[in-house]
Amino acid sequence: MLNPDSVQYFRARARYSELSAVGFFFNDQVFRARVAQNINSQWNMNVDFHSTKTDGFYLNQNYSDLKASIASWYESKNNRYNLLINAVFNRLDAMENGSTIEDRPFAPENKQSPDRFPVKFQDASNATVPRSKWWDNSLFLRQSLYVGRIDTVDKGKPTMQIYPTNSMAHNTRVRRQTYNFFKNMNDRAAAMPYNNKALALNNDKTAITNVSNEFEYNFFLRGKSIFKNEAKLNLAFQHDMNWVEQSQVDSMRYYSNQTAYPEPLKKLPDSTTFDRFYQNGIVKGELGYKFSDRLDFSLKANQIVFGHNIGISSMKQRRIFPWG
Repeated sequence: MLNPDSVQYFRARARYSELSAVGFFFNDQVFRARVAQNINSQWNMNVDFHSTKTDGFYLNQNYSDLKASIASWYESKNNRYNLLINAVFNRLDAMENGSTIEDRPFAPENKQSPDRFPVKFQDASNATVPRSKWWDNSLFLRQSLYVGRIDTVDKGKPTMQIYPTNSMAHNTRVRRQTYNFFKNMNDRAAAMPYNNKALALNNDKTAITNVSNEFEYNFFLRGKSIFKNEAKLNLAFQHDMNWVEQSQVDSMRYYSNQTAYPEPLKKLPDSTTFDRFYQNGIVKGELGYKFSDRLDFSLKANQIVFGHNIGISSMKQRRIFPWG
């Protein structure tokens, strides 16, 4: 799955393109395309697309996965202002067959093609067969400003790296995650965990929307070399707003298995919904010291100061010794 942190940005001298395909003439296919283009020396845009598709091993195991991203970065001529923006799209579609009816598919007497084994959920048109769908889409924007002295490595080259003394940044992320399970056929083989053969239609949906804003300040104190003896202090405040929505539509929802459910037979609502909003405010801090490019130490602490999970805190210590 693609997310804003996995998007790559390019400082390209010429147009860059990448195309790959695996198993294109078989049931399993993997395809990827990427294009990056400089608008000018300070502005670049790129598009990335992934696609995976397979028919599975047994019947009704079809799977498809689509991922795409559009990204752009801009940097001012004096290297003090930087903007990163990307939009990420993920979609996954997987059919559910409920497993094979045959309990011993690998037994010597069952030597046959996997697609000849009948499965618990089977429909010639595949219109009513259970399937799960995931969507995960997000928009990310980061703006940063460097103040004070700037140290530069490989200035004017594609490998240029900038090390500021003071930096301020604002991150905004809007994310929408959706999960849907659909089934519209009888569960005669009791594949579902509640063992309800009378349940035909089931359409469950869960959606989570997150809007996050983060403000951060970073301070670095270095000696003559930017690769060793560097002290850093990072302070940030993050505000998260979350909307959780759940809906469920069933038909003939009866508990009919008296062994699993000893309570008297009862009917549940044919449709249920759930909608909730909550937010959190998080204060973050990090203190670290880099002795060299081989030895680094840092201590991080996060504290939720208000909101739904107020009072929860975390602390993390990191030491890096990449010898060799």
